[in-house]
Amino acid sequence: MSEEASPSPNINRSVYGYVLLLLSNLSLIVYCIWAFVPDQVLIRLGLTYSPSKYWCLAIPVYCGVAIAVFALFIYPGIIFLLTKPLNSINTITDRHSKYNATNTNEVRLIASFREISPIFDLSIDEICRRIYIDEKLLNNELPNSDQ
Repeated sequence: MSEEASPSPNINRSVYGYVLLLLSNLSLIVYCIWAFVPDQVLIRLGLTYSPSKYWCLAIPVYCGVAIAVFALFIYPGIIFLLTKPLNSINTITDRHSKYNATNTNEVRLIASFREISPIFDLSIDEICRRIYIDEKLLNNELPNSDQ
């Protein structure tokens, strides 16, 4: 792994981080001075031009609305566009799937002894069998009609 791709700390990253910390703190201080100090005081200090005080509230509100619109509409829209359709085989399995090579009855036997079974993916037919088919039907036991 090259040094540039490494997530570990290095000198350049720490210098950039410190400079960004100083700039963000300085920006916050200048913003608060501009927002809370009256225009007459700023003019006496030699700052003859400053934007309208309207913008000290409008900029954070616009940024907040932009973040909310992105988080509520644009980001979910991107996710919907990138999601595979429901009839795609990629919603069920992919190249990283690891299926159990043994019989599914062995998995039930391990589960009945309360041991930790090995980690693997279940196929969609096994999931449907476990969710929707009654265990009595799997064991060929029919319900008694005398009850």
